[in-house]
Amino acid sequence: MMKTVEVVLVASILWGNATLGAQSRLGDGGQGVVYQGHEGPGVGKHVVLLAGDWEYRSEESLPMLAKILAERHGFKCTLLFPINPKDGILYEGGVRVPFIVQWPGTVGAGKTSDAVVSHLDIVPTCVAAAGGKLPADREYGGSDLRDYFVGNAGDWTDRPMFCRVWRDRPVRMGKWKLVWTGDAPARLYDLATDIEEEKDFAAGHQAIVGNRKEAWKAWNKKNIAPLFHFEIKGGPWKGND
Repeated sequence: MMKTVEVVLVASILWGNATLGAQSRLGDGGQGVVYQGHEGPGVGKHVVLLAGDWEYRSEESLPMLAKILAERHGFKCTLLFPINPKDGILYEGGVRVPFIVQWPGTVGAGKTSDAVVSHLDIVPTCVAAAGGKLPADREYGGSDLRDYFVGNAGDWTDRPMFCRVWRDRPVRMGKWKLVWTGDAPARLYDLATDIEEEKDFAAGHQAIVGNRKEAWKAWNKKNIAPLFHFEIKGGPWKGND
């Protein structure tokens, strides 16, 4: 029998980057803007909005939301932008986003973690928590996070993560992040020391580059072929590898 579980998992994947004219900008090199509230039920309360970096999803919507909350409802709103202004969907400014969990009786309040998790983990976690079972005739990209939440799991910070977006192929394994786009040379970043992904280590670590490429190919063989085909930078996507 399925059971009802009170759990809130929020994987914030609001992406975008913008240059805005707002009431004030963050100092000390911070990338963001602040909207001051004046009158309304939100006076004295502070809302922080986090933008990622992909197309228009948060680059247009979050500034409008912040302005509405401030001008019409009195909230002070701070809007924060990505780690690196040049980021897109492959880089940390686009994919490194908060994963917020509220689960009374299971997850203690005020905890933070460096574990690598994904929105793909939400379905297996919630199904398992409700006492259900996923169909066994397929492989799932996500994992059940319940053991991790209660401290029974191992080190999730080294969890390998793969992605396929057109001909863009990011791979994260441990501290190393490979960005492999079309036919262009792959780029390798050390996330432990360079979260902004400014230094390319590929030339001096070809063995790591080759290992990550082969790991991505092995992962991708389990996927269906892309359901679309069109011309993009680097040439058209053809096939499944």
